[in-house]
Amino acid sequence: MRRRHPLNLSENPIALLSTFSAKPPLPSPSLSRRVVVVKKVSRLPTPVSAQPPFLTLAFLYGLTSTSWYDYSPLYGFVGALMFKPAFVILICSISFFTFRKLSYGDYIFTPLNYPNATQTIITDIIDDTIIGQYQDDKGVTHGFIYDNKGQTFSRLNDPDAGDDLHQGTFPESISADFILGYFTDGKNRTHGFVYDRKNQSFATIDDPLALGNATWAVGESGNKIVGVYFDTGNVEHGFIYDPELKTFATVDVPDAGKDSGQGTNFNDASGNLIVGNFIDSHGVNHGLIFDLSVGKFTIIDNPTAGKSKDQGTVITDIHDSQLVGFYTDKHDLDHSFIYNLQTQSFTMLDDPKAGRSPDEGTDAYGISGSTIVGTYIDANDATHGFIATPK
Repeated sequence: MRRRHPLNLSENPIALLSTFSAKPPLPSPSLSRRVVVVKKVSRLPTPVSAQPPFLTLAFLYGLTSTSWYDYSPLYGFVGALMFKPAFVILICSISFFTFRKLSYGDYIFTPLNYPNATQTIITDIIDDTIIGQYQDDKGVTHGFIYDNKGQTFSRLNDPDAGDDLHQGTFPESISADFILGYFTDGKNRTHGFVYDRKNQSFATIDDPLALGNATWAVGESGNKIVGVYFDTGNVEHGFIYDPELKTFATVDVPDAGKDSGQGTNFNDASGNLIVGNFIDSHGVNHGLIFDLSVGKFTIIDNPTAGKSKDQGTVITDIHDSQLVGFYTDKHDLDHSFIYNLQTQSFTMLDDPKAGRSPDEGTDAYGISGSTIVGTYIDANDATHGFIATPK
């Protein structure tokens, strides 16, 4: 399982994230573009150890620069490289982690299902506010906001979303001010959206290189929008949209596959850190962290993840030093985990009500403080949301 614009700009770049009084038009594909692609990265062999090793691979990248790098907060670290050729610096290190299974008694799992929905997916949380998606009996997906304190639901539907099978609104992440996600319209075209929680208004974002195929907005980094676009070959690419410079930057992991269903996928962001996964040429997922401040990728693979197509590791959210995500094992069963950046340790987190057959299991999607939210598929293949809190 794996879950799954530029906006109308004013003279003041901050207005991009503060004023959404109406749905702005889609951006022109002629907007300035910078493609960030590292040509090569080496991998160190995993050593044999009594404890499973964790291989960290990181790289710094630089590109031939043009004048906009001089004042771009995103690319300030290469600002001094004006008109110099591209280069790659490889930083490889081996770290070790401990891996333990967290007993079900350590967390209390509370199911959360939208009333009368055929399936419920919880995608993110901030404090007592939870967002997610539910599907109705027509197969249309709707977004929702759940007040965990008041235990009340509110629907969240983009006004341009379609109302037919496989169409609708798909919220992905939430911050103090905004909800980001995507919607599929009546013509089955997918666009990213940014929802202003204060003004209760939507804005649409489309990456020009998607060429009408699909764009998702998945997170914020400062005043930048982080997302994913799908090219005409259905290959995924991460992007960062800078409203001040009115530019998109494509960010691709060098080892990401180039065929349909492969590529680089961002899932969320916090500060300068973007989390997600990339799909290699064999269709295997690998977790990633991208540090905007230094332009460094770190690849994180759970040691018990499967190594076949549609298996592997996915990182979905970050809060302080804690990551959450899930991996698909060699039996095609999903397991959630918490990963501590400081101790470099994994902790298992499976909902006890989840099924144990292929294409079932638990997917953690969001974390706020010590509360984790996500989705599990039970033994009857029904999809439910969950809230996990420490006991």
